[in-house]
Amino acid sequence: SITTKGYVWEAPLNQKRAIDIEVEFYDSKGSADLSVSLDGKGEIPIAKDMAISTSKRLPLKIPFSLCEHTTTNFKYSLRTLPRFREMRVIVKTRNGRAKLRSVNINAIVMPV
Repeated sequence: SITTKGYVWEAPLNQKRAIDIEVEFYDSKGSADLSVSLDGKGEIPIAKDMAISTSKRLPLKIPFSLCEHTTTNFKYSLRTLPRFREMRVIVKTRNGRAKLRSVNINAIVMPV
């Protein structure tokens, strides 16, 4: 499992409204679950059984490599989440391996 740092958007005391999240996997195999934790509370599931495998197989052998490593991106809306001050992203795999290349979260910082 992978748990990110707490995202606060340079405003640790302000409430935020989440818009969306995008995660990118690199050189990964298997499937993964994506969830978030708001203000250190329990996990809120966002996606289950994401197919994070980045290797591509062709039906026949070719004399060259198309690409050694590929990436897989997923984007989900977070607009239904309640307001929060800090968000952590949690990725868990039951089989395979996950290499998380990037996490991008868009949120609106509310005035104090």
